[in-house]
Amino acid sequence: MYLQWRGSVSSPAIDMNPLFAAYNQERSFVGKQGVCIVLKLLKGKRKWALLFLPVTAAILLLVSVANPSFAGSTETQRRAFLGQYGWELGEEINRGSVRIPEEFDDVYVQYNEIQLKQGFDLRRYAGKEVERYQYPVTNYPGYPEYIRANLLVFQGKIIGGDISSVALNGFMHGFFNETLENP
Repeated sequence: MYLQWRGSVSSPAIDMNPLFAAYNQERSFVGKQGVCIVLKLLKGKRKWALLFLPVTAAILLLVSVANPSFAGSTETQRRAFLGQYGWELGEEINRGSVRIPEEFDDVYVQYNEIQLKQGFDLRRYAGKEVERYQYPVTNYPGYPEYIRANLLVFQGKIIGGDISSVALNGFMHGFFNETLENP
């Protein structure tokens, strides 16, 4: 099914499309504002198109869930991203380029495990140069200093990162921390 608005808006591209030429039943409805909507139903061999649209929508939804996209090209966007996890940040202390290796050694395999748990996957960026932004975290429970938030950004999108301690015998985990009351 598809909806076609009749009135001041006309679309020759839709009217001349061969797929829609197969529609041959027409039902008119009057909308709340008096706009006439024509519903056309597929008949015969073209009924597969009715399945195509929901299946395509489902695939696009799965792809967007599997590959989250968070804007990170500006300071405001990066701070907002970390803020949604409850982190309060000082001024940016470090920025630089990092090359994600083509083949992951044990360290990168473990680091990518952290990323996978939070919905990211650095394997998609193997061999690519990404930007790393580092901020001091000022509200980590029990640690008034030496805690850093690291964000990895590729072409303006946040692709991963961590919260870590730079102290001797430090730690590292994803953005979410159970010790904070995260939203």
